[in-house]
Amino acid sequence: MATLTYQPAQLANGATDLLNEVASSKIIGEEDTYSHTDLSDFEANIVGAKKAFDLLRPALQKLDPGLAGTVEQEFADVLTALKPYQQDSTYVNYSTVGDDQRRGLTQQVDALAEPLSQVAAKVNG
Repeated sequence: MATLTYQPAQLANGATDLLNEVASSKIIGEEDTYSHTDLSDFEANIVGAKKAFDLLRPALQKLDPGLAGTVEQEFADVLTALKPYQQDSTYVNYSTVGDDQRRGLTQQVDALAEPLSQVAAKVNG
């Protein structure tokens, strides 16, 4: 992996794809139907998307510091929204998360996905 190279737009689009995956399958409980460990996968996608963003942040900070700050804040908000569902080093059984709570998580992911989707165009400029 250390020898691979990626274009900035590939990283940005990959991060957005990870969030779209959360919104389309993980948040509705479709992916871990029997294990109910959806929130662990949810977090993994968010952390993976954040890592890609972190690699792009220095360039984005120069090009559009407002967007960089917005995306950074939205990542923090999504991770904060997950905290109530943590128990020790894992997450609660996803079947115990109600529909209203799931909608709230979806709204947090959508609030992050929108500005993150703008990053590719900025860094590819």
